[in-house]
Amino acid sequence: MRSYGWLFLGALTANTAAAQQPVEFEVGAAGGFLVPHHNDMRYLQDGHTLSLEAAVHFPADGSKAWHHRFNFPTWGLSGAVHDAASPYLGTAGALTAFIDFPLDGKKILALRTGAGAGYISRPFDPDDNFHNGAIGSRLNSALELTLNARIGLSSHWVLRTGIGIRHFSNGAFKVPNSGINLAVLKAALSYRKPLPDPERLRPAVEEEEKETKLFAGGSFGMKQAPPYGSPKHGVANGFLNLQKRLTAKSGWGAEIGVNMNGSLAQRAREAGREGSRSENFRAYIAAEYRLYLCPIALRFQAGSYVFPEFEDDGLIFFKYHIIREFGKWQVFAGLKSHFAKADNIEAGAAYRIR
Repeated sequence: MRSYGWLFLGALTANTAAAQQPVEFEVGAAGGFLVPHHNDMRYLQDGHTLSLEAAVHFPADGSKAWHHRFNFPTWGLSGAVHDAASPYLGTAGALTAFIDFPLDGKKILALRTGAGAGYISRPFDPDDNFHNGAIGSRLNSALELTLNARIGLSSHWVLRTGIGIRHFSNGAFKVPNSGINLAVLKAALSYRKPLPDPERLRPAVEEEEKETKLFAGGSFGMKQAPPYGSPKHGVANGFLNLQKRLTAKSGWGAEIGVNMNGSLAQRAREAGREGSRSENFRAYIAAEYRLYLCPIALRFQAGSYVFPEFEDDGLIFFKYHIIREFGKWQVFAGLKSHFAKADNIEAGAAYRIR
């Protein structure tokens, strides 16, 4: 989880270091409710959630080609404190790196996505807080997805309103881990200096790499399977990944590999089966879609296991990665899930072999 947030922050910092953009400061508040995505979580609700948030924005200045392709996005850091409105959850905190993608040329609507570190003050404890069956760790990952509306009040002041989801999860590193989702309605006020016309900083058109690339790589993670107190198990993947950039913004890819999840044999035994070690291994295939924010990229994968011996997770899985390129190398971190259930947080690297 920590590598996921720091990779995102480091990648954004690398993109801003040379540009010296004006800084925008934002403070706001939000109200909402806990979303019980499992029926056994309804008892956690006890009123409406309240939040205080602060953020620093770095607006795109137009010095890079991808700024223009994505309608001059904004990136930065956000800190938030949430009263989870539940005596069994307590207070939630989050420090995230984010990027706002404007959905129109006038930047009235924007979609914000963010990732970083989260904190839950009252995790599950078998002695003191056994009612919290949603999350078992204080330190977690924090994810954000928000649709914002921007209203310019003057050349210096901006009002932002938005609706979104805040997600807290330890990626099955420690049970229980159903995860926590907070639906929020926010309002925030921002102060900034007037920005120069970004069109004056338009760079020369970049020649895009259109050739197909083949990478070989691996990724690693850790997870815990029920029951509470079980040992941690390693998770690893070895793969070949084929990548093709289709447009200036996006591309597609395909991946084949083998997944080794050391917890599967234990889960099979808990279900009353023999639980042989061979159940820990699953071959897979996956398709992917990428957004290019050079030199970083966002990758979304949907895949299927190929005739797995362990079938309790089903066949379909999803992965969400942040990628940073270094010449022929790519490093990445992200989350794997089976639909809405997190499976593990992972980090890895790949080397271009073609």
